[in-house]
Amino acid sequence: MDHYCQLVTAGSYCIVEDVKLSRWSSNGPLAAIRAFLAAHPDFRSDRQRELLYTHHASGYLLRAAP
Repeated sequence: MDHYCQLVTAGSYCIVEDVKLSRWSSNGPLAAIRAFLAAHPDFRSDRQRELLYTHHASGYLLRAAP
């Protein structure tokens, strides 16, 4: 994600898939999201993109406008 995020423009998303699988491992997509957000303050998790049910909970990472 560190390399791909450089291609994401302000107001666009980086989407992390299959976050739901993190319930079976502590070293899965959710841990990667948390580490990524800690290192990239210009991104935030947009929970409003999750309608009713999703496999990508917390995985819609919105790049903030500069």
